[in-house]
Amino acid sequence: MIRVDTTKTVKALNAMSRQLPFAVSLGLNRLANAGQKAQRDHTRQAFTLRKERFILDTIKRMPGRGLRDQAEV
Repeated sequence: MIRVDTTKTVKALNAMSRQLPFAVSLGLNRLANAGQKAQRDHTRQAFTLRKERFILDTIKRMPGRGLRDQAEV
């Protein structure tokens, strides 16, 4: 018979499971911010912007809303 003490492993997995939603949220937010920056950079390069700050400020993600929800705004 072999016995293995899994107490520390179970505690570590429980701690990770509590952090997982935060980690996923952080990753998605960073990805969305990178996409927003890429779109602003592309707009700046593709067009002659007379009021650059005004135009670029209209390219923004709305925290807490999905892409489909934002498209309707």
